[in-house]
Amino acid sequence: MKRIAFAAALATQAALLSSPSLADDLMPLERGQVFTFQRTDDDGLNERFHYVAAREFVEPCNGKTYRLGFVGNGQGIEPFPLRSTTTKLYALQSDSCTERLLWQDARVGTSWSYDDEDGQPIYVTIEAVDETVTVPAGTFHGAIKFRLTKPAWGSDWAEWIQPGFFMLKMEDYSEPPYVVEELAEFRRLGRGADSFEAFLETK
Repeated sequence: MKRIAFAAALATQAALLSSPSLADDLMPLERGQVFTFQRTDDDGLNERFHYVAAREFVEPCNGKTYRLGFVGNGQGIEPFPLRSTTTKLYALQSDSCTERLLWQDARVGTSWSYDDEDGQPIYVTIEAVDETVTVPAGTFHGAIKFRLTKPAWGSDWAEWIQPGFFMLKMEDYSEPPYVVEELAEFRRLGRGADSFEAFLETK
């Protein structure tokens, strides 16, 4: 499975989902944000999963601050701690206290790699920095496109993100049935929603 591996103006989206103090982050995540994705393939797959941003925490092993998030589809949840800077987004692998550079805002042609949970290398290259992407959640301008490969599994796919917002889309090019994941909607949980795990287990 690829890494899980969202039409309004970006200014409006940012006003709804982020605060001015975080506006310069590549991914300005805040507690209570929910990003819902639609996953489809050529064989008729049609399902949804959610990313919910939860509390911030300081990781004792390195002293850095992360935004704890959860990914779920009603059949289970997975924690997904993230740390954003102005140009980069890192995922924390807690058991080894290592960071993976998932995305960055840089020049076309910039390449890097990281090891996934299985210890297999994933190679990433920025293919475009000014894409227009239309997904069910709307049309986004200025998106960054990344091409990713995982040679050990013969995997090849692309991801699009909107700087200052979140991930928009993933397209799998590896082998049929080709999977596509698109941002379907985004919102914020109400103040009374204090159990994000419970929310994911029921969606």
